[in-house]
Amino acid sequence: MRYHIAARLAAPAAITPMRRYRRFSTANLMTGFLVPGSRMARSDGACAVLDGRTVTVHEHGAHLALHLEAPTLAFAEHAARSLVTILVRDFRELTGWSVASCAATITEDEFGALMGSLDSSR
Repeated sequence: MRYHIAARLAAPAAITPMRRYRRFSTANLMTGFLVPGSRMARSDGACAVLDGRTVTVHEHGAHLALHLEAPTLAFAEHAARSLVTILVRDFRELTGWSVASCAATITEDEFGALMGSLDSSR
């Protein structure tokens, strides 16, 4: 199943507001790390695959929209949080950054389809 996960990253106060060139280089770094096709596996063999991503860097941090194929919502959220935690931990350019939030999102169309399927099952 495909899940949409939204992650919000906060830049440290010492570098905010970020100038345009820093936002551009930060976006390139994040985009280069979050490669579609990347797999995150559990010990039981189940895996989540990053299908796509959108990276938006603004003056005070970044917003990441991650699209993952995973067997469960909980695993998709865990895989996404692991990815963004590794991203801010392992790149010295992101020293001081933090993961402000990371959770599944649902569009209005997806919500409508879900509600329609629940209504039809009654």
